[in-house]
Amino acid sequence: MGSDSERNSATGVVTGDASDVLYIDVGFVPNIVKLYNSDGLNVLAWNSAMAVEGTGDPDTGVGVLQITAGTMTFITINGILAVDGVGENNDTGSGVADDVIGFSIGTNADVNADGELIYWEAIR
Repeated sequence: MGSDSERNSATGVVTGDASDVLYIDVGFVPNIVKLYNSDGLNVLAWNSAMAVEGTGDPDTGVGVLQITAGTMTFITINGILAVDGVGENNDTGSGVADDVIGFSIGTNADVNADGELIYWEAIR
């Protein structure tokens, strides 16, 4: 695999904590992000064409949420938000470094649930 500036995709896993925005540093600003909650069996998908409601608040991410029952909903808060590594859309007030380049996972309870694994994929 090449350097971060050459990478076109990344995958990983993080444990949800239900109350804090989670920052995922992938080394690039993605155009597509998908999250899979393995315990709740919920999926949240986002792409860069989706409008962001709000003014860069890290809790104000968006996405298409599909819950276990199959119901799909477009959420406009607490979803996925791209972060650019220069402070814009980064929550520096919560002690998060300005140099995170990737995306944030908001506090949506169907995805970012306490102690539940969230598998993610990000594509440039």
